[in-house]
Amino acid sequence: MKWVPYTRESYVRLGERVLAGVILSAARENGDVRLSQKDTLVYNTLPRPYISGVTLRSLAEQFDFTFIPPLEQTEELDFQERIDLGFRAGLATGIDYLGSVAVVLVRMGRRFAEGAQAAGPAAHILHPRAMLRLLRGWIRSRFEGRPMLPKDLWHVKAIPSGGMGASIYRDRIEHYWGVPPFEQYGSTEAGIVATQTWNKKGMTFFPDAVFLEFVPEEEWVKDRRGEIEIPKTVLLDEVEQGKRYELVITDFFGKPFVRYRTGDIVEFIDLEDYETGVRLPQMMFVGRSSDFIDLGGYSGVLDERLVWQSIIDSGVDFEEWAIRKETVSGRLRLFIETGDERGENAIRQRVNETLKRRSRHYADYEDLIGEIPLVVTILTPGTYEAYMAEKHAEGAEYAHWKPPHMNPTDEEIRLLLAKSAERRRPADAKR
Repeated sequence: MKWVPYTRESYVRLGERVLAGVILSAARENGDVRLSQKDTLVYNTLPRPYISGVTLRSLAEQFDFTFIPPLEQTEELDFQERIDLGFRAGLATGIDYLGSVAVVLVRMGRRFAEGAQAAGPAAHILHPRAMLRLLRGWIRSRFEGRPMLPKDLWHVKAIPSGGMGASIYRDRIEHYWGVPPFEQYGSTEAGIVATQTWNKKGMTFFPDAVFLEFVPEEEWVKDRRGEIEIPKTVLLDEVEQGKRYELVITDFFGKPFVRYRTGDIVEFIDLEDYETGVRLPQMMFVGRSSDFIDLGGYSGVLDERLVWQSIIDSGVDFEEWAIRKETVSGRLRLFIETGDERGENAIRQRVNETLKRRSRHYADYEDLIGEIPLVVTILTPGTYEAYMAEKHAEGAEYAHWKPPHMNPTDEEIRLLLAKSAERRRPADAKR
């Protein structure tokens, strides 16, 4: 766990920047403000002491939302209970803003599309407005000749979200929920430091959050290989379009960090946003420097966003994944939970092709070693659920319930494989 001291002023400024994001998240054009007093905000983020919980409390001091679950209850509930309570209550109250991690939105939308959850909440709440909402949603979906989706039940103004999954699953979330997710970027150390604007494309750094420096990719790669002692930095007006940088921050408002290397890697996708008129560099978050896979030599590195998007582009239906570089062979092993019946070799071929299309470095690495660099190990459906259940039973914090996507440890892989093997075993015969 990382513990970071926040002064009162830095805490208040955090809430201001989040409120700015909420306003922008619902906007469709310049000057469009849709925020109203008592708007319902359903959230399924982690409570205090996590930064998401601190952020929520600071936001509550800035504006009079109706929070579901109520803030005084949220810290008494576990993560799944908050999700269930939020959506059940939302059937009666409606949802104006939905603060959520992307994977929860995708999973719920997929269950609706499969018909598994379309009527599920009705068994838990018989409020007349909930029943009317379900009826209207059912009629709307039947009129359009498709399964009922969350957007048939709720007309949300916006979905403030965070993490890399928001942009990766953007199209799916918009399909299920009717609006695209809205991203802000932040960290425990810095708070919220960047936001999308009303067009929901690249993110712009707030000018008053922290003092910004950037370590160019070639510098932090040399640093992790032990080739230099102190990497060089550039300022915001010196960054280049299409290049990746590690973020370095110096805090304002009495917080303690001075020239602190966050380990977060951002890529500048443009030097301004012509559509909104924001004449500042536009960035996206691509991963943690410790999570990159170094392909060696001049072949560059692979980041989490690239691998994740390549798996999606391959068309393989999956639940979760992890990847790491094998020490002896130098090949990349992808562990993927899937019920895809095409088998490991077919998945390997599909993901390999999408990786090559998206990454020149990966294609070069294949040429360098003279064979497909990727090896696939299929994990049985339910593996990650069983893994998380065991971690939860051990008392692990929620942030450590799942192994990382990039560079999982030997122990994490051992437990994944053990849970996968357990799920494959036939049920014991009755005695």
